[in-house]
Amino acid sequence: MSAPFTMAAIAGLSVRGMIDRRADETPDKPFLIDSHRGETVTYGAMRMAARAFAHRLSEEGVQRGDTVAYAMANGADAARVILGCLYGGYLATAVNLVSGSATISYVLKHSGAALVFVDETSHDLLTEAAAALPTRPRLVPARADWFEGTGDAPPVAADTDGLLMYTSGTTGKPKGVVLTQASLLAGGGNAALAHELTAEDRALCVLPLYHINGLCVTLMGPLASGGSVAMPRKFSVSTFWDRVRDHECSWFSVVPTQISYLLHHTEAPG
Repeated sequence: MSAPFTMAAIAGLSVRGMIDRRADETPDKPFLIDSHRGETVTYGAMRMAARAFAHRLSEEGVQRGDTVAYAMANGADAARVILGCLYGGYLATAVNLVSGSATISYVLKHSGAALVFVDETSHDLLTEAAAALPTRPRLVPARADWFEGTGDAPPVAADTDGLLMYTSGTTGKPKGVVLTQASLLAGGGNAALAHELTAEDRALCVLPLYHINGLCVTLMGPLASGGSVAMPRKFSVSTFWDRVRDHECSWFSVVPTQISYLLHHTEAPG
């Protein structure tokens, strides 16, 4: 049985360094299971995709430290975009897909995103939001070719800025908060430490990756502990426990509203 996680496992590492360590030590171990596609991504495959993505950004003229936004439903491609940005030393910027077109326009303008990665669930919304800007960012479909090929990027320090995430804006304009790569990894490490996670544990991620909980707890937690994560596109009461059973998940992180939905849903057998 694997030993419980300790914070020493992530000391001094960036997210890039953690991906490299996992890929070196357990390249064939499953890291992410995309429930929608039925796709399993190993640690080795995730590093290859992150390397290819970071190299492609460099070829496109994006400079290290530049802002690259993502506006995508949960899944393997969203994880590849986020981790690829971090792997290359770019500033990943989360776009909240339920915040409304006006707020998204503000976030795109304020962040100065060079590129915005979209999928079929977000393309129309982001097109509308971008159209309101005097200088429109480039919307890029997250196609497979972004994650294929060779290439590498220089090492990334733990104190490199990694994530730009905006507040909900309930008391005014959304405020951008920057987290370093070490901070992101520490968020996952705190979850792993508190729940005594090991490399044998598997999470179910049902919070969006533009949500700090979904990203820092349920994606970074398995990366820090060497475990794995199953990821449907979104939270569904009717399929939740089937996902837990089918993917043999040992933990999940949810918000109180989701707990209420689960407690009051009695139609699912078992």
